[in-house]
Amino acid sequence: MYISKIRIYGFGRLKNLEMDFSKDINIIYGPNESGKSTILAFIKACLYGLSSRGNLSERTKYAPWDNPQSFGGEIFFEHENRKYRYICTFGKSKRNNEYTLYNETTGEKVTIPSGMSLGEYIFNLSEGAFDSSIFAPQLQSKIDASRDKDGQIMSLIAKSQVGEEESINIVERRLKNAMDTIKAPRSGKGILDKLYALKKENDDAFNKIKEEEDHLKMIKIELESLVAEKEEIDERINFFYAKERIRHRNMVFQQMSKIDHLQEAMQKTSEKRAKPSSKIYYISTLLLLVLSGVLYFLPIPTPFAFIPILFVMVLSVLASRQKNEVNKAAMTMMELKKETELLEHMLQGKDLSEHEKDWKKAEEVLRNSKGFEEESINVLVKRQEELTKMIAFKNAQIQTAKSAFDYASLLEEKKHLKEKTNYYEDKYKALEIAYETVRDSYSQLQNLFGPKIADETGKILKVLTNSTHDNIRISKDFDISVDEETGYFPHQFYSGGTIDQVYLAFRLAVSKIIAPYGALPLYLDDPFVQYDDERLESAMYCIKKHNSIHNNQIILTACHKRILPHVKNIRQVNLINI
Repeated sequence: MYISKIRIYGFGRLKNLEMDFSKDINIIYGPNESGKSTILAFIKACLYGLSSRGNLSERTKYAPWDNPQSFGGEIFFEHENRKYRYICTFGKSKRNNEYTLYNETTGEKVTIPSGMSLGEYIFNLSEGAFDSSIFAPQLQSKIDASRDKDGQIMSLIAKSQVGEEESINIVERRLKNAMDTIKAPRSGKGILDKLYALKKENDDAFNKIKEEEDHLKMIKIELESLVAEKEEIDERINFFYAKERIRHRNMVFQQMSKIDHLQEAMQKTSEKRAKPSSKIYYISTLLLLVLSGVLYFLPIPTPFAFIPILFVMVLSVLASRQKNEVNKAAMTMMELKKETELLEHMLQGKDLSEHEKDWKKAEEVLRNSKGFEEESINVLVKRQEELTKMIAFKNAQIQTAKSAFDYASLLEEKKHLKEKTNYYEDKYKALEIAYETVRDSYSQLQNLFGPKIADETGKILKVLTNSTHDNIRISKDFDISVDEETGYFPHQFYSGGTIDQVYLAFRLAVSKIIAPYGALPLYLDDPFVQYDDERLESAMYCIKKHNSIHNNQIILTACHKRILPHVKNIRQVNLINI
């Protein structure tokens, strides 16, 4: 891939800028604050977007100073013999960014896979791998291995050396993803995390059952207490009613005796009514009247003639009294009859033998009683009703408590969860072993390719330093140590210019190894700012040689005029003044 032209609408202090590039070496020359670094930042933003790292995000740093609406631009490039135009418009946030890729030959719109940047699509490099290999910001020549989070550069180097079909970092990432699928403590979305959560719910359910069982026992104890109290109340009520029945027996005896007396009185009254007193009265009156008539016509003294009349009058008075007595007897008879019927109703139609059975039961209750004190029957009955309701409520509570859980289902679920958890725990352990094995293999593989990349870097460094340094060591974190007569010394022991030389050599070596056919470009922001003239001449020679061998595009910036004499005789150089 090589960039043929850029068109900046607005990016930092730059606006309405167009710049053409060649396929070879392009040097953007200009003084400080002329926008050289901003141009490389624009290229990287088109390839990978704007970063939010640091105290000042790139979105804030490079937003147009005078017209934020024109934030973005276009990049024209060739890749695999096809020409493309990529339009980038940056919004206030990442989700507001808009990217469009066109095939300039056909005019068709090209779709980049979702979630992938143009750099990842074209170079097959993550942003971290890009920063650790072919892109070097100003005064940041040293490679920060932490930026290459996936270890992609190291894997690409390993792949180029041992011919791996799949880079180690991908295998490692797949294993890690598989492990995270099973167990993800931070998110809690792993399979085991969910199983542990279900197991906790199951355990909580069993604990709840235990609590419910304990509660059920308490309810049953309370129920037993209530039942016992109710039985005692029932016994007291039975005692009360037994005493009532005994009193009723005495009353019955009195009533029965009274009924007997009433019946005798009724018999006597009936007999009195049956006497023929009325007939005798009428016959006597008739005879006296006849006698009075005879005497009236007989020659007797007048006073004697009125004697029968007086006698009749006396009989009349007596007869009237007799009639009154008969009427009174009849009324008494009716009253006695009513009272007898009332008494028989009070006996409830039972004969004496039936009452005797009730009385015997009552006497048995009294004999078995505990000598309860006299209480109000209303109080006892009210308490009995309360206890009945409470007992019914407790029974309902027991039924509710029993139906609140399904012990058999929970037990079956516990068994199933245990089996499933054991399976995934074993699988996770196996993945852990595989992961650690890959990492160990990765370390061993480093021992294989480490000397190779160190040797290639040493060869380039030897040219850059005119044979001063050529034997180096490179750690897995890309820390470089240089061999001196007294031993290896870390790069921090050297001057800034030497450090820049060491890591330029390393970048050129990495670019050569991970893309042996020269497919990857190089973007270097003022890489020679700390070089003296001799080092600058050597560096330009190495750049020229690398370009000639690998035929890759190189875009770098420079701010010092002293670079001009070193590039005037290099035909591959396209000098761009800004």
